[in-house]
Amino acid sequence: PRDVLSFRRSNYFEAIGAECRNVHEAVGVLDLTAFAKTRVSGPGAEAWLDGLVANRLPGPGRVRLGHILSANGGVRSEFTIMRDGPDAFTLVSAAAGERHDTDTLEKALPAGGGVRLESLTEAIGVLVLAGPRSRDVLARLSDADLSSAAFPWMSERNIDIGAAQVRAARVSYVGEL
Repeated sequence: PRDVLSFRRSNYFEAIGAECRNVHEAVGVLDLTAFAKTRVSGPGAEAWLDGLVANRLPGPGRVRLGHILSANGGVRSEFTIMRDGPDAFTLVSAAAGERHDTDTLEKALPAGGGVRLESLTEAIGVLVLAGPRSRDVLARLSDADLSSAAFPWMSERNIDIGAAQVRAARVSYVGEL
């Protein structure tokens, strides 16, 4: 294919529309590996993060959305937060905001230590399986119980997909599968 550049609709408009409809009506895979991923850990991690974001932190196996707010209540950063253990969390945020978010986190670190930040962006991939048939596709690849009762919305757990163990998070901020 050749690009036909335009300030309006490019020659890819119809193909992109078909892809969007397919995800909306069936299933699709999105590669979001470029999302920023940061591990927050250390003996002071939970208290520090709890005082930093405007939401309660997730318990084991749960996922939460958390915001760092500006002094006037505006959103400075937004993270999907997963608990890795009693003193460790994984934060996922927009790829385009990684430098900003890292800077915001680093500037807020407690003076006395006790909290470590580690970039996981290059170490962890992110694939999104989305659409109303996503559970059907995943069920063909994994023996894990993927029912809503066993794997509710805004939860995460390790599951096997073929020979690989992955961290699966049932996350959607608009409510669909």
